Amino acid sequence: MSNHDGGYLLNEFVSGLVKIGLMNGVDAGRKAAVVDLLHKLCWRYDCNWGEIIDTDLANLFGTCRYCGGANKEPIDKSGYCSECARERT
Repeated sequence: MSNHDGGYLLNEFVSGLVKIGLMNGVDAGRKAAVVDLLHKLCWRYDCNWGEIIDTDLANLFGTCRYCGGANKEPIDKSGYCSECARERT
């Protein structure tokens, strides 16, 4: 059973950091470190990655909101990598 509240809490927290401007000017390496930390927390606390990383955060952090992999070719700002976008259609 997934910890939905934990996933939504993390989403609101990270979205709040973005909203107040703390993510402005953060380089790609540090964004990748945030994604790595979120991955660890997601697995440790049995959260759902798609609840933590919404479309806006996926595009900001360059990660797929489905598989969590690098989002090198965003499809219509969907937040899905090209492979996951193909699977979901």
